[in-house]
Amino acid sequence: MTIASSSGSVVGATPTFRGGSKALTLKLKPGTYRFYCSVPGHRTAGMEGTLTVK
Repeated sequence: MTIASSSGSVVGATPTFRGGSKALTLKLKPGTYRFYCSVPGHRTAGMEGTLTVK
């Protein structure tokens, strides 16, 4: 998973992995961020969303 700022800059990411789970902890400023799967083809298949920090 990758987290990007509204300008597109990557602010955090997990390494690509198969199965199981990973944790990602970030201190984000208020704003809107995009999160998406960084496995090739997954983001274009719809594995993305919006994260709003207040």
